[in-house]
Amino acid sequence: MKKKIIFSLLFAVVVSLVLILVYSFSLLKIDIVTNVTKVWDGDTFDLPERRIRLADIEAPNSDDNLTAYGATRDYLKSLIENKVVYIDIDDYGSTTYNRMVGVAYLRYNSTHLLNVNKELLDKGYAIVWDYSDNEFNPSTWTEYAYYPASTENILQLLTNNTFRFLLESLIIILAAIGIISLVRALF
Repeated sequence: MKKKIIFSLLFAVVVSLVLILVYSFSLLKIDIVTNVTKVWDGDTFDLPERRIRLADIEAPNSDDNLTAYGATRDYLKSLIENKVVYIDIDDYGSTTYNRMVGVAYLRYNSTHLLNVNKELLDKGYAIVWDYSDNEFNPSTWTEYAYYPASTENILQLLTNNTFRFLLESLIIILAAIGIISLVRALF
Protein backbone atom coordinates (compact mmCIF):
# COMPACT_ATOMS: atom_id res chain seq x y z
CA MET A 1 0.00 0.00 0.00
CA LYS A 2 2.82 2.42 0.86
CA LYS A 3 4.44 1.76 -2.54
CA LYS A 4 1.21 2.80 -4.24
CA ILE A 5 1.04 6.04 -2.22
CA ILE A 6 4.69 6.85 -2.87
CA PHE A 7 4.22 6.13 -6.59
CA SER A 8 1.15 8.41 -6.64
CA LEU A 9 3.11 11.13 -4.88
CA LEU A 10 6.05 10.86 -7.28
CA PHE A 11 3.71 10.86 -10.25
CA ALA A 12 1.92 13.99 -9.00
CA VAL A 13 5.24 15.77 -8.37
CA VAL A 14 6.66 14.85 -11.80
CA VAL A 15 3.49 15.90 -13.63
CA SER A 16 3.39 19.18 -11.67
CA LEU A 17 7.01 19.93 -12.51
CA VAL A 18 6.49 19.15 -16.19
CA LEU A 19 3.42 21.38 -16.33
CA ILE A 20 5.24 24.21 -14.57
CA LEU A 21 8.16 23.94 -17.01
CA VAL A 22 5.87 23.85 -20.05
CA TYR A 23 3.82 26.72 -18.67
CA SER A 24 6.88 28.90 -18.09
CA PHE A 25 8.49 28.03 -21.43
CA SER A 26 6.28 30.30 -23.47
CA LEU A 27 8.90 31.75 -25.82
CA LEU A 28 6.98 34.80 -26.87
CA LYS A 29 3.65 36.00 -25.58
CA ILE A 30 1.27 36.54 -28.45
CA ASP A 31 -2.26 37.67 -27.66
CA ILE A 32 -3.68 38.24 -31.14
CA VAL A 33 -2.95 36.73 -34.55
CA THR A 34 -4.93 38.39 -37.32
CA ASN A 35 -4.76 40.52 -40.48
CA VAL A 36 -4.05 44.23 -40.47
CA THR A 37 -6.97 45.97 -42.17
CA LYS A 38 -5.61 49.53 -42.32
CA VAL A 39 -2.46 51.44 -41.43
CA TRP A 40 -3.25 54.96 -40.21
CA ASP A 41 0.23 56.34 -39.64
CA GLY A 42 3.69 55.20 -38.62
CA ASP A 43 2.64 53.75 -35.27
CA THR A 44 -1.11 53.04 -35.48
CA PHE A 45 -3.07 50.45 -37.41
CA ASP A 46 -6.36 48.59 -37.37
CA LEU A 47 -7.13 44.95 -36.88
CA PRO A 48 -10.66 43.67 -37.26
CA GLU A 49 -12.59 45.31 -34.39
CA ARG A 50 -9.65 47.06 -32.66
CA ARG A 51 -6.98 49.68 -33.16
CA ILE A 52 -3.36 49.12 -32.11
CA ARG A 53 -0.76 51.71 -31.09
CA LEU A 54 2.78 50.39 -31.35
CA ALA A 55 4.36 50.44 -27.90
CA ASP A 56 7.25 52.66 -26.90
CA ILE A 57 8.00 54.21 -30.27
CA GLU A 58 7.15 57.60 -31.68
CA ALA A 59 6.73 58.04 -35.43
CA PRO A 60 6.46 61.42 -37.15
CA ASN A 61 3.04 63.09 -37.03
CA SER A 62 1.46 64.85 -39.99
CA ASP A 63 1.67 68.19 -38.10
CA ASP A 64 5.43 67.84 -37.57
CA ASN A 65 6.85 66.75 -40.91
CA LEU A 66 4.50 65.71 -43.68
CA THR A 67 7.26 64.09 -45.76
CA ALA A 68 8.60 61.97 -42.88
CA TYR A 69 5.03 61.16 -41.81
CA GLY A 70 4.15 59.86 -45.29
CA ALA A 71 7.37 57.87 -45.63
CA THR A 72 6.89 56.19 -42.25
CA ARG A 73 3.23 55.43 -42.88
CA ASP A 74 4.06 54.01 -46.32
CA TYR A 75 6.85 51.84 -44.90
CA LEU A 76 4.57 50.45 -42.19
CA LYS A 77 1.90 49.81 -44.85
CA SER A 78 4.40 47.88 -46.97
CA LEU A 79 5.36 45.80 -43.94
CA ILE A 80 2.00 44.85 -42.45
CA GLU A 81 -1.11 46.09 -44.28
CA ASN A 82 -3.29 43.15 -45.37
CA LYS A 83 -0.82 40.73 -43.78
CA VAL A 84 -1.07 38.48 -40.74
CA VAL A 85 0.50 40.04 -37.65
CA TYR A 86 1.21 38.66 -34.20
CA ILE A 87 0.48 41.12 -31.41
CA ASP A 88 1.68 41.13 -27.81
CA ILE A 89 -0.87 43.38 -26.09
CA ASP A 90 0.25 45.29 -23.00
CA ASP A 91 -0.67 43.35 -19.87
CA TYR A 92 -1.17 46.58 -17.90
CA GLY A 93 -4.05 47.44 -20.22
CA SER A 94 -2.62 50.78 -21.26
CA THR A 95 -4.45 52.57 -24.04
CA THR A 96 -4.03 55.80 -25.89
CA TYR A 97 -7.00 57.40 -27.65
CA ASN A 98 -8.94 54.09 -27.48
CA ARG A 99 -6.04 52.20 -29.02
CA MET A 100 -4.60 49.08 -27.41
CA VAL A 101 -0.83 49.28 -26.92
CA GLY A 102 1.34 46.44 -28.14
CA VAL A 103 4.37 45.09 -29.93
CA ALA A 104 3.68 43.79 -33.44
CA TYR A 105 5.44 40.92 -35.12
CA LEU A 106 5.40 39.68 -38.69
CA ARG A 107 6.31 36.18 -39.86
CA TYR A 108 9.91 36.37 -41.14
CA ASN A 109 10.57 32.67 -41.77
CA SER A 110 9.44 29.31 -40.44
CA THR A 111 11.18 29.82 -37.08
CA HIS A 112 11.23 33.58 -36.43
CA LEU A 113 9.04 36.66 -36.33
CA LEU A 114 10.22 40.16 -37.20
CA ASN A 115 9.64 42.72 -34.42
CA VAL A 116 7.85 45.53 -36.31
CA ASN A 117 8.42 48.08 -33.52
CA LYS A 118 12.18 47.41 -33.60
CA GLU A 119 12.23 47.42 -37.41
CA LEU A 120 10.78 50.95 -37.47
CA LEU A 121 13.47 52.05 -35.00
CA ASP A 122 16.31 50.33 -36.87
CA LYS A 123 15.29 51.83 -40.22
CA GLY A 124 15.09 55.32 -38.70
CA TYR A 125 11.34 55.73 -39.17
CA ALA A 126 10.68 56.10 -35.44
CA ILE A 127 12.43 56.92 -32.20
CA VAL A 128 12.25 55.21 -28.83
CA TRP A 129 9.66 56.75 -26.55
CA ASP A 130 9.70 54.44 -23.55
CA TYR A 131 6.40 54.94 -21.76
CA SER A 132 6.52 53.80 -18.14
CA ASP A 133 2.86 52.79 -18.02
CA ASN A 134 3.26 49.58 -20.01
CA GLU A 135 5.11 46.27 -19.68
CA PHE A 136 7.48 46.78 -22.60
CA ASN A 137 11.16 47.71 -22.56
CA PRO A 138 12.57 48.68 -25.95
CA SER A 139 16.15 48.12 -24.77
CA THR A 140 15.42 44.38 -24.59
CA TRP A 141 13.88 44.08 -28.07
CA THR A 142 15.63 41.98 -30.66
CA GLU A 143 15.04 42.24 -34.38
CA TYR A 144 13.83 38.65 -34.60
CA ALA A 145 11.95 36.58 -32.04
CA TYR A 146 11.98 32.80 -32.01
CA TYR A 147 8.44 31.61 -32.67
CA PRO A 148 8.40 28.43 -34.78
CA ALA A 149 5.44 28.10 -37.10
CA SER A 150 5.29 24.39 -36.30
CA THR A 151 4.46 25.16 -32.65
CA GLU A 152 2.30 28.25 -33.12
CA ASN A 153 -0.88 26.62 -31.89
CA ILE A 154 0.80 25.26 -28.75
CA LEU A 155 2.43 28.62 -27.95
CA GLN A 156 -0.84 30.45 -28.53
CA LEU A 157 -2.57 27.97 -26.24
CA LEU A 158 0.01 28.64 -23.51
CA THR A 159 -0.76 32.36 -23.64
CA ASN A 160 -4.54 31.88 -23.68
CA ASN A 161 -6.01 33.11 -20.36
CA THR A 162 -8.59 30.32 -20.07
CA PHE A 163 -5.94 27.69 -20.69
CA ARG A 164 -3.65 29.37 -18.15
CA PHE A 165 -6.40 29.24 -15.53
CA LEU A 166 -7.06 25.55 -16.23
CA LEU A 167 -3.34 24.74 -16.17
CA GLU A 168 -2.84 26.61 -12.89
CA SER A 169 -5.85 24.79 -11.43
CA LEU A 170 -4.45 21.44 -12.55
CA ILE A 171 -1.06 22.23 -10.98
CA ILE A 172 -2.75 23.17 -7.69
CA ILE A 173 -4.88 20.01 -7.71
CA LEU A 174 -1.86 17.80 -8.44
CA ALA A 175 0.15 19.52 -5.73
CA ALA A 176 -2.72 18.99 -3.27
CA ILE A 177 -2.92 15.31 -4.22
CA GLY A 178 0.82 15.04 -3.69
CA ILE A 179 0.64 16.67 -0.26
CA ILE A 180 -2.32 14.50 0.79
CA SER A 181 -0.50 11.39 -0.42
CA LEU A 182 2.63 12.40 1.48
CA VAL A 183 0.68 13.05 4.69
CA ARG A 184 -1.10 9.68 4.36
CA ALA A 185 2.22 7.90 3.73
CA LEU A 186 3.84 9.47 6.78
CA PHE A 187 0.98 8.89 9.23
